[in-house]
Amino acid sequence: MQGMRWGLSCGFFAEEATTLSVYIETLKKAVGLGCDKFVIGHYPDLLDSKYLENFLDYATHVDYSKGIPFKNPIIQ
Repeated sequence: MQGMRWGLSCGFFAEEATTLSVYIETLKKAVGLGCDKFVIGHYPDLLDSKYLENFLDYATHVDYSKGIPFKNPIIQ
């Protein structure tokens, strides 16, 4: 994962995405499973479970007021 930046990127809060509260609850459940590794879409390797903790931290501290609206040109 060297060189990769993990953060809240564009599309994270797109209209087609689930609500932030559901995302946070899902992450809490995933962290609670106690797995050492997990997989996500769009990344070919297993990820260490510490990234779930990072995702949860990002999601619980996001500030919508600092975001920039993004209109996905693919989704009408």
